[in-house]
Amino acid sequence: MTIENLLLDSNVSRPFPHFWENIFGSCHAPVTLNESWRNDARLLHELLGRKYIRFHGIFDRDVGLLDRVTNEGLVLNFTRLDMIYDGLLEIGLRPFVELSFTPPELAQEPKVLHPFWYHQCVSAPRSYSQWYEFIIRFLAHLVERYGVNEVGEWFFEVWNEPNIDFWAGEPKFETYCELYKATARAVKEVDFRLRVGGPATAAAEWVEPFIAFCVKNEVPVDFISTHCYPNDPYKMLGFPEPPRLKETVYLVSKRVRLQVENSRMPELPIFLTEYNAGFGEKHGLDGPYVGAWLANNIRLCDGILNEMAYWTFTDAMFEEGGPFRSPFQGPNFLNRDKGGFGLIATHNIPKAGFNAFRLLHRLGDQRIPFGSENAILTKSSETQNLILALWNYCDLGAEGEEKRFRIQLVEPELYRREVSFQVVDEIHGNAANCWSQMGSPQFPTREQISKLQTAARVPKHVTASLDDVISLNPNALALIEIIHR
Repeated sequence: MTIENLLLDSNVSRPFPHFWENIFGSCHAPVTLNESWRNDARLLHELLGRKYIRFHGIFDRDVGLLDRVTNEGLVLNFTRLDMIYDGLLEIGLRPFVELSFTPPELAQEPKVLHPFWYHQCVSAPRSYSQWYEFIIRFLAHLVERYGVNEVGEWFFEVWNEPNIDFWAGEPKFETYCELYKATARAVKEVDFRLRVGGPATAAAEWVEPFIAFCVKNEVPVDFISTHCYPNDPYKMLGFPEPPRLKETVYLVSKRVRLQVENSRMPELPIFLTEYNAGFGEKHGLDGPYVGAWLANNIRLCDGILNEMAYWTFTDAMFEEGGPFRSPFQGPNFLNRDKGGFGLIATHNIPKAGFNAFRLLHRLGDQRIPFGSENAILTKSSETQNLILALWNYCDLGAEGEEKRFRIQLVEPELYRREVSFQVVDEIHGNAANCWSQMGSPQFPTREQISKLQTAARVPKHVTASLDDVISLNPNALALIEIIHR
């Protein structure tokens, strides 16, 4: 078996913002009131600090923001809205606000509902002047309650995936632009410091015409947001044939970057507000595949995307297809009946993907140029330690084989020979493997849940030698820290 030699040179580096770990997705607004959801959010905050959470449906009926419409105007009820945002801020998180969906009382067609289990109304508003008033009063309340300095740190994204069945306006692009124009102008009317963007499309569509519309009509836009999953329909993504899953998000993101740079607003930041390693039964979101896939996409997308928002951070109360039926088996929706989107399974059980984020969080704030397709080399400006992420990516469904690496230093005298080593793979930090071994119980006992939580822990740091050959099993992810003398 061949060994890949990794020659590490720490002399040249550049800033390396952790663009993959600042925003995380969740289901829809009401679930954030559930204590199981909040426990998972606390775990996320404990790991990563003050980050943003994006979820659907802050205007949906279950939140109850729009109480009723009278002859005198709109009557709003802020009770649950305040509970939702107060709860996030108390945990130490901020909202990345998706402005959706249409309250039935404001809808052209109040019975046009999306097939998700919670059946949100996806109709266009019947009156854009009424919608404008609704947005202004919503934002004015936020500014009054939390202060403009705090709300100015939030982001406001107009809708979710209007190019598919989350938006019933016809023709879709033109009616979405009308919605965006009214909404963005309302946002800036409340305070020019509030940040608004879109088009929040599936499969990275509409970016060029959306920017052109905003320029032509002098409509405010502070960021571009769009979505991409590696197993989105390849023709919808603009490919003549399916690309490799390990490169799809990168290739799409690179194209979006070129579209923005060639537009009249070339400096707009790009937020991928939904992505993950691939939805559906065969895509293994519960296992270690996520870590190797994620690390490779961080390697490729660095410098292309400003932010990436993993969908989602938790399966707790995830309701797109109804309640989960077991910790590692999602709801039956659109034939996706195995594997939840979340990084944390129900019962507060971190998955291997969550542990991958835990490891990658430790990467340094400086990136060192490095030719390997299996590694990211960084340096901590505080300690001068080298931190190396190393992985063995294997395509889904492929058997894969062990990979071996040897580390060599250009300036070995600057570093200790002993290194700190952690790994997440099929048997380390992978609770789904433990669940399978105990017979895949649909409703685990408390004792079984405790065992799964124990199995989910990332193994403690192991001390190894720079002289050792490092062996990684298929889809293993390792984090290696080389200590500066």
